[in-house]
Amino acid sequence: MFNRAADALFRKDASGRLIFLPRGTRKTGYYVDAASDEQKIKALVKLQVTAGMFLNLAGFLGSYTIASTWESLYFTHLPISIEARALRAGAVYLISAAVLQFTPALVLQKVYQRSLRDICSTLQPAEPGSLGPLSGGSNPYRRVLLALAVVILLIGVVFAAVARRQAGERHAPTKTTCPPTQPTQ
Repeated sequence: MFNRAADALFRKDASGRLIFLPRGTRKTGYYVDAASDEQKIKALVKLQVTAGMFLNLAGFLGSYTIASTWESLYFTHLPISIEARALRAGAVYLISAAVLQFTPALVLQKVYQRSLRDICSTLQPAEPGSLGPLSGGSNPYRRVLLALAVVILLIGVVFAAVARRQAGERHAPTKTTCPPTQPTQ
């Protein structure tokens, strides 16, 4: 898996030279002529992918734990609705995710970019317009991942619509009929 992530950033141009494309085919790439440079770049990419996955998982689990523990320890005795509890837990989750997940991911990205800049400073740049047709390095799972993301998004939309409809039915006023009154004499 990590080899695929690293290999996806490398392509060959029409003349057979290896090109490293850290930001995709529309941005400046770098010609990699030495095998040692290729190994350094691949090792850095694998390290970044591994560290990113760990930070995302640890940040998610930590944020979820904090949000659920906070809610269960401090607010279970309050007589508030489930919607208010969910809103409060969501706010606690977002704040803790900003600290435990997003901030470390941004720091990791900055360190990765700085390290990549240092490695690529000795390489010859390859401008996107001069590359011509490229071969290799495509991600065979891109369409599968895109389809999976669309399915998850649709499930979320359906879930939100059903939850909203049920909430509307729960709070809808009920019609009551009063028994007919007898005329007074």
